[in-house]
Amino acid sequence: MEASVLPLINLSNRGNLIEKINHKIVLFTRERVLDKEIYLTLKKRLALSRTTLGRDDYLNTAVFVPLVFRNTEYYFLFEKRAIDIPQGNEICFPGGVFDPEKDKVLRDTAIRETEEEIGIDRKKIIIEGQCNSVIAPMGAIIDVFIGVLDIAGPEELDINVKEVEKVILIPVSYFMENEPDKFSVYLEIKPSYFDENGKETILLPAWELGLPGRYHKPWKSKNHQILVYKWKDEKIWGITAKIVHEIVKFLKGPGNKEDFDYPG
Repeated sequence: MEASVLPLINLSNRGNLIEKINHKIVLFTRERVLDKEIYLTLKKRLALSRTTLGRDDYLNTAVFVPLVFRNTEYYFLFEKRAIDIPQGNEICFPGGVFDPEKDKVLRDTAIRETEEEIGIDRKKIIIEGQCNSVIAPMGAIIDVFIGVLDIAGPEELDINVKEVEKVILIPVSYFMENEPDKFSVYLEIKPSYFDENGKETILLPAWELGLPGRYHKPWKSKNHQILVYKWKDEKIWGITAKIVHEIVKFLKGPGNKEDFDYPG
């Protein structure tokens, strides 16, 4: 299904040049090419498939990164999760866990979860491609799909209030022009852990297996980077911020300057 022709706003009194490219109208300004060109570049760069060795050992999930065209530019559409569900009140993209009874592939997961969470007909969910997968420290693989919602705005959505408090639109240009704050958390691999009563649970019996002594205690300590974007009173952080950051790097990648002129 092809996306419908996007609405145009008359900006002729601001010295814009209107050109027809491939029978679609694209707006240009003297300062920069508008976000239509970002979208076209994104489509060129998307890979169609990904494979990950040993992925059955992970929790397999998928998210959809929705783009909405509004007021001459593209916006990311985020969800703010309902307060009574896991990770409540956090900002995320639509998505969830692969369900073999409902989904043939992870692309189906992304579409199904988007449909269920924000109340949109799947015919209006237009997936353009798949970005790189994210492997999360807690043992999940997140397959990231990106595309457009064929809507004029969020007022057309019927969000599932049991899962979603509200949706938030933020211009893609905001993330192109603003770097996230960078923090870190400390991670280490433990062959055992102690519960609240002080009882030890051994996960890897390194001593019994005759493994080297360094594996008898926590090892491979490292700092794990955490990104945080600030938007008004909201914080986009963690995996969601990582996905946004990777998409921005993707758009700013080598060769982009030949495709369009965009600050940064």
